[in-house]
Amino acid sequence: MELTPEEGEKAEFKSEEKPRTQMRRCKRAVFILVAILAIGALTWGGITQTKLSNTRADLVATKTKLDTSQEELAIALDGLATTQNQLNQTKDELATTQNQLNIANSALQFYQNSGIGVSVFSGIQPYSFTDAEGQWITLTSNPAAQNPTWAQLRSFILSDKTDSNPYVHPSYTCADYARDVHNNAEAAGIETALVIVTFQGKFDAHALDAFMTTDQGLIFIDCSQPIGSIIPENNDTTVVLKHGEQYQRQYIIPQGVMDNPLGIVVAIAIYW
Repeated sequence: MELTPEEGEKAEFKSEEKPRTQMRRCKRAVFILVAILAIGALTWGGITQTKLSNTRADLVATKTKLDTSQEELAIALDGLATTQNQLNQTKDELATTQNQLNIANSALQFYQNSGIGVSVFSGIQPYSFTDAEGQWITLTSNPAAQNPTWAQLRSFILSDKTDSNPYVHPSYTCADYARDVHNNAEAAGIETALVIVTFQGKFDAHALDAFMTTDQGLIFIDCSQPIGSIIPENNDTTVVLKHGEQYQRQYIIPQGVMDNPLGIVVAIAIYW
């Protein structure tokens, strides 16, 4: 069948219009797809930005908490250091108190063991006691003097030269030795007591020194050279002083060497 010229033109126009229509549809589909993707990207970006902002806020909050925790930890450490210092001070105070208690127990034990005939004075001069020439014994005290350890006392006694003074009756006797040791020790910062001992059946008393050590309690020291002494190279001695017993000196050097006993002790007066 043959087509008229008009029909031919229409048919040719339709054949050309169809691809154009399809092309427009494809472009429209692509545009819609691009638009959807763009909207999705914007939406995803907004969500991601929000998450980032939240994460940043969480990090800031965490850092703030961490800073606060560090400050609290520093305060706690300072408090712990203060507590440790207080504990150390308390331990030192307890140690000091224990030493003082030991000293007091030592003195109490001495007084209890000595029984009657023991007198203790504090802060007064022994005005009832004179040397062999009749001169009053004057003691010099040091308010800052403290109780020594036995090692400190031994070191002082051995270095002090009072024991090297010759015994000359009546100008320099036991009272002079005891006075000089007392005053020298006090000047060296060592608390000292002068001790006066009376013997059974004897008119003349004897003088020596006492020290309250922090580790061995009450120690009696006699540095004089009494008549009849064996007089070794060093005349420093310790004395176990007890009421009713012999007054027996024991040399510090050479250790263990005993001197001649002076008599039975019947009275003891201690002047701190």
